[in-house]
Amino acid sequence: MICPKCRKSYNNRVTYCISCGAELVPDDTDLGEEPAEGEFSAEPADGVFENFPVDGGFVRNISMSSAAERTECITKTSLNVKEGRTAAEIGKSVLKKAASVCLSVLLLGISALAFGTVSGRIITDKSCVSAAVRSIDLLSIPADELGLPEVSDFDIPQGATVEEAVTVMTAGSGVTSGNIRRIYENSTLKEFISGIAEEYAEYLRNGTTPDKITSERIKSVFSENISVINSNTGYELSDADIQLAYSEIEQSEKILSELSVSNIENRAAGNYIRTARAYISVPALIAELAAAAVLIALLAAINKNASRVLKFVGIPILAVGAAALAAVFMFSMQIGLFSEFSGLALEVVKGFSEAASGSLYQLGAALFILGGAATAVGEVLRRQNK
Repeated sequence: MICPKCRKSYNNRVTYCISCGAELVPDDTDLGEEPAEGEFSAEPADGVFENFPVDGGFVRNISMSSAAERTECITKTSLNVKEGRTAAEIGKSVLKKAASVCLSVLLLGISALAFGTVSGRIITDKSCVSAAVRSIDLLSIPADELGLPEVSDFDIPQGATVEEAVTVMTAGSGVTSGNIRRIYENSTLKEFISGIAEEYAEYLRNGTTPDKITSERIKSVFSENISVINSNTGYELSDADIQLAYSEIEQSEKILSELSVSNIENRAAGNYIRTARAYISVPALIAELAAAAVLIALLAAINKNASRVLKFVGIPILAVGAAALAAVFMFSMQIGLFSEFSGLALEVVKGFSEAASGSLYQLGAALFILGGAATAVGEVLRRQNK
C-alpha cells in the first residue's frame, strides 16, 4: 500500500498515513489475495506474539492515533501563527497613531486654555475681588507706586511707605502713625477701594465700563469718615483742616484721570487688557469646551477602541491638572515666578491667593482626578483585551 501524497509504502492495511496524516483507501488488487483459511495459524508460535492481533488492527490503531495527533498539532500550530500585515495596513496603523497623538496634544492645549479662562473668571468674581482687596495692606505699599510724592507738595522721603507718607503730610496736626493705622482699619476707605476694584473686575469679565474715579468721590469718602478721624485721633478737625485735606485731594485729579478705562485702553497696556477681556469671556469658554468635545469625538472615531480613547483623552487632562496644582501652589506660597514680586504687586498676589487659592485648588484637583481616572480605566481595559 502506497500513500498517494507522500509516497510512503506500507506492507499492512492502514487507514491514515503515519508521515503526513493523509487518508488511505486500501486497494485489494495491490495487496494481493487474502490467505486461505487454515493456511496460517491464528495462534502465534510459542506465544511470542500472544497479544498481537493477527488482522493488523494493532498497526491500524497506531497509525490512526498518530495521524489524529499530527492533524491536531498542525491545526493548533496554524491557529497560533498570525498572518503578516501588508504595507498598506502598517501605514494605516502608523497614520492613525500619529493623528491620535496630535489630537491628544491639541486637547492638552485646549484644556490648559480652559483652565486659564475659568481661573480668570474665578479671580475676577466680585466676592473674590472684595475679599482680596480687604486683605491688602495699602499702608505698607511704597508711596511712589501710588504716585503720592508727585501729587503732594510735601517732601516725602524716597522709599517711604504710604503710612509714612501720610504721617509726613499730617505733621503738626497731632496725628501719629498709630492714628493713621486705626483710621484706615475703622473707616470706609477699604469698602470704597474694594468697590472700585469690583467695578474694574466686572469690566474685565463682562465689559461693563466702571465709573470714573474723581477727586469728588474721594472727598465724599473723606467727609463720611470725619467722625472716625476725630474719634481715633482725639483731635477735632476744624474747617481749615478739612479744607486743607480737600485741596490735597484735588491735586490728585490728574493722576486719578489716568485710571479711567478710556485712558488705560489708549496706552500700550490697553492691548493686554482687551486680550485678557476676550480670554476670560463666556464665549471664549464655550468655544474652548466645544473644541475639546470635538477633539474627543475625533479620537473616538479614529481609534474605535475604548482603552486607547481613554488613554489619549486622560493623559493630557491629567497633565493639565498636575501643572495647575503646581502653579496654584506657587501662587499661594509666592514662590517661583511670584517670588520676584514686591510692593503693590506682592500685596495683590497675597490678597488674591488668599481669596482664590481654595477654588483654584479644587479646579486643578478635579482635572487631575478626571484625567487619572480615565487613564487608569483605559489601562484596565487594555489588559483585559490582551
